[in-house]
Amino acid sequence: MGDVGSAFLGYSFGVLPLFLLRPVPTPSRPLDAGMVPMLALLLLWPFIGDGLYTFVRRARRREAVWKPHRSHLYQRLVQAGWTHSQVSSLYAGWCLLSALAGWCWLNDVGRLVVPAGQLSSLAALVYFVRGREKPTGPDHD
Repeated sequence: MGDVGSAFLGYSFGVLPLFLLRPVPTPSRPLDAGMVPMLALLLLWPFIGDGLYTFVRRARRREAVWKPHRSHLYQRLVQAGWTHSQVSSLYAGWCLLSALAGWCWLNDVGRLVVPAGQLSSLAALVYFVRGREKPTGPDHD
């Protein structure tokens, strides 16, 4: 896809929740504009969570965070022997769970549990990836 395609998709996904600020034809109640940032975070959590975790991990290891790397969770799974379709399926499932979390947030279903659930989903993926990697020494995550 390259930088241009991924930048376009990232921008598009980031802006889409803002369209919810417009009146929606069939809501049971009007959407509070204060809910939109959390909704956007929930919907984009697989991308934000992976990027945030990777950034913090690399900064903690004193790596140059602005230089190219192959240490995102999805890249580490491929390096551990997973196929691209397996990794894509895993991330598609994570995206579906994030969409469900966004729906729960909008409909006031377990609103206090939803953010904790999303953080737990990232922690579970990190644990899952670490369990599939071969240890490489004392620096192993």
